[in-house]
Amino acid sequence: MYSEDSLEECLKNEFTKQGRLFSYTNISGVKLALLAVSDIGSKSIITNYNGTVPLKQNCGYSLIRPIDVNQEPMVWEAYFKPMTMAAGRFIDGGLGFPNPIDITLWERRRIWPEVNEADICLSLGTGVITPNTDCEKQLNPVKVLWSSFISFLDDYEDLLVTVYRLLISNFYFVLDDLSQYRNSNYQYKGKIRYRTNINNTIEALSRLDTSNLEFVIDTIVLGSYQPNHDIC
Repeated sequence: MYSEDSLEECLKNEFTKQGRLFSYTNISGVKLALLAVSDIGSKSIITNYNGTVPLKQNCGYSLIRPIDVNQEPMVWEAYFKPMTMAAGRFIDGGLGFPNPIDITLWERRRIWPEVNEADICLSLGTGVITPNTDCEKQLNPVKVLWSSFISFLDDYEDLLVTVYRLLISNFYFVLDDLSQYRNSNYQYKGKIRYRTNINNTIEALSRLDTSNLEFVIDTIVLGSYQPNHDIC
């Protein structure tokens, strides 16, 4: 199980110790949706954002809005603990929302309706399964070794895919000018930019196989990934 203290520290670092659930900010930052169940059993989410798309009726949960921001709990105080707000009393929503990834995907569409697919969705999980050593002792040791090896390969392949997605999601394309119509085609000119520290990503990608990596927009290939020539 993950320590509640560690999760609270993450929230304090991002929203400060004085940040409340519905605090106003001039800069759009981390979006937080807290899953909760009311004392009468209704499923709700408590968010620090409004979203650009209204919540659909009969979607399975309601959206809690503030009445007096100064009376609402701090962000880090709300996690996992029963809390009383102007809208009622709420407890952790784990029983009401067994799969939080679903809520993540639904709410993402409310915040960024123009984005077709998220770069990555990560679920921390809640624990691990302890292997049954008594049963394993009765199995053929070769079969046990082979099964463990195959499981490792599956996990390793999944990990590689995740690493690639995390790294390449930092690249994005920006147009330099309006398109021009030439020779029966529209021509565009732009640059591929990067969101964070490019040197760290180049170093990480250099440890992976990048021979087949290409820059693609929809179905158009802009070119192959060549860090020694393209990065400036």
